[in-house]
Amino acid sequence: MTPKQIYAVWRASHVDRWHTNPEIIVRDQLNGHSGRVAVLMPNLWPDIPAEAIKAALLHDSGEGMVGDVPGPTKTAFPDLAAELRFAEKAALDHMGIRYSISDEWLERINLCDKLDAILGSVSL
Repeated sequence: MTPKQIYAVWRASHVDRWHTNPEIIVRDQLNGHSGRVAVLMPNLWPDIPAEAIKAALLHDSGEGMVGDVPGPTKTAFPDLAAELRFAEKAALDHMGIRYSISDEWLERINLCDKLDAILGSVSL
């Protein structure tokens, strides 16, 4: 990775999440979210490969260029969601972020992504 790409990845980690949801009044940046996703993964699946941890840490970095578009918007506009997936992948490529994991591990990252949102809204 070039210094410019490293800076872009670091900068992307500061994108604010939940900015379109006024009911959630916490500030949450991608760096915290991605770290929590990466912490959940080995606790649920102790046999996790290192590449899946890398993917968990970097899975949303494309939002540094694209933004964090809310899930309900993506659900309401599936064509937009497809374009955003393409744009986020292009942003990852531009930043030099590459990881290779199975669809199963991608689904597990997605599950932990959702768990992070749920766990952040409850207290036990």
